[in-house]
Amino acid sequence: IVSSYCLACFSPAARRPSRKTVMAPKSDAPSSADSSPLAAASSAASTSATGPGPQAQGFIERNRFEDEFPVMFKFYSERGKLSEAQLQKVQEIQQRWKAGCVYWLTHDNQEIEIPEWVAVNVIVNNKQNLVRGSRICMSLNHTKGYGCNRLADGMCSYVHECALCGQVDHGVFQKKGNGSWVCTKLRKWYDEETRFKAGGFGDPRMNEDLLTDIAKQPRSSRA
Repeated sequence: IVSSYCLACFSPAARRPSRKTVMAPKSDAPSSADSSPLAAASSAASTSATGPGPQAQGFIERNRFEDEFPVMFKFYSERGKLSEAQLQKVQEIQQRWKAGCVYWLTHDNQEIEIPEWVAVNVIVNNKQNLVRGSRICMSLNHTKGYGCNRLADGMCSYVHECALCGQVDHGVFQKKGNGSWVCTKLRKWYDEETRFKAGGFGDPRMNEDLLTDIAKQPRSSRA
């Protein structure tokens, strides 16, 4: 059994050399596991982190991207607006996770590093306080979806908010009693990403730099 833990609860002196991993939840929808940010991170694990993956099957026009895929558009727009200091903090957070031996397991038990979108979102959600963004509880946001079992006992002093939407009443992968995702933004992302792929635009997680460039373009006027 993999116990729940908070990233920052591990000090260098107390940290064990073995990796701490958590299992990714399977979605009730047959295709959602393959279209989720988590599954996409697994498929992109061998892709360079400094450049986009294979070209999308077709370039999506900027206005259509914003109108039909607003949640995705906003993410890539915010990603493109990060300052040098914010980008540095994103990298620092990712390095801290690696140093703390905090990894994710996909639905098929593949161990992967926590993807960039998590670090980007916690910084976007905490632009006015980058230190707070680096103290997000990763127990609350682990892929098991159990939440932080240290909070109720007063043993976790770290920031408890969803790593995706920033709300404080749930973690990104927590589910309701009926099996649906608590996070509305996550549900919308799944829907948009599925439609994006079905539209012939490729896998967004393999074309993040391309989509960021498209989102940075000014909105064109239409007759």
